[in-house]
Amino acid sequence: MLERQRVKISPYQRETERLISEMAKISGLDPKEVVLGEVRVLRDFLTFETPDCDLDSPKYEEVILPVFDKYFADGLRSSRDKNYLRGRLAVCSIIPERRHKLTQLAEAILDIPPSVCTYGLFLPFYLRALLNYKEESSQDQPHRALLVGALAVNTINEFKSTARSVFPNAKINVIDLSGSETCRVKGFCFANGLHLPFSESSFDTIHTNMLFHSKSFIRGGGSLQKARKAFFDESVKCLKPGGRLILVEGVFNDSENGEDEVSMLKTGNYICQEAIEAGFGRASFAPAPTFSSWRYMYRFLGGNPLAMGEENITFTPEILGFSIVK
Repeated sequence: MLERQRVKISPYQRETERLISEMAKISGLDPKEVVLGEVRVLRDFLTFETPDCDLDSPKYEEVILPVFDKYFADGLRSSRDKNYLRGRLAVCSIIPERRHKLTQLAEAILDIPPSVCTYGLFLPFYLRALLNYKEESSQDQPHRALLVGALAVNTINEFKSTARSVFPNAKINVIDLSGSETCRVKGFCFANGLHLPFSESSFDTIHTNMLFHSKSFIRGGGSLQKARKAFFDESVKCLKPGGRLILVEGVFNDSENGEDEVSMLKTGNYICQEAIEAGFGRASFAPAPTFSSWRYMYRFLGGNPLAMGEENITFTPEILGFSIVK
């Protein structure tokens, strides 16, 4: 009788299976129902990288809509019939947290370059900034960290894991203006970065990720410049002496001064100058190191320090990391 041969599964395949299981869990599917071809369609649809999002496309009814129905059957903001949702309207009708998480997972499963700017993507920068802070400070109390703005629950988990990898007993707070899922996370509260609901000298570090690109942030301040000023004023108040404001930002528009797009050098100098004017002691910036694949982020969060190797890190000149000291 022939002995059945065991099929060896590589660590990479196991990793893919874990990611697929996570996607299936979010979409209410069995892992066997997740099809790689559909994952590609899903990712391109969510990031608007396919012309088939157009209602007039012959592939819309045939390809896009069935995938949308399958993976987002219960992920709509509205109870309206899904068949009336079309193109960009369909994407915008998905609960934001769900859209963000599935985009990130799809890109991890396909092992393609990330397209969404989440906290975990820039984890190499945030981790280095926290380690530098630890070296320069002498804390006798548990580290307390605040994240201003959270796209989804996984963003909060990435923030929490990063902080606690350096300060195991770190106390975590998160604020945002919205969040149907994030609001259930311990330490979360609805608030605006322009009016931090905390007392003076509450935090050792305050973190943000592309906050200055948020439309709600800009609207709340009346203009981008006014919003940044209000945020820096609130941050310097809520940080302890020697505390750090740790930011990741990209190029922003400066229409108030007649510039459609500000260079990275000007962006960095603007932010640092405004922080100093608000009362911070010193500020520095440099291109922010990022993971070249979501898989490295998941590996690091899963306890594999080798994922932080230099070969897994890349730099995007248009993205800057800031360390601003009170």
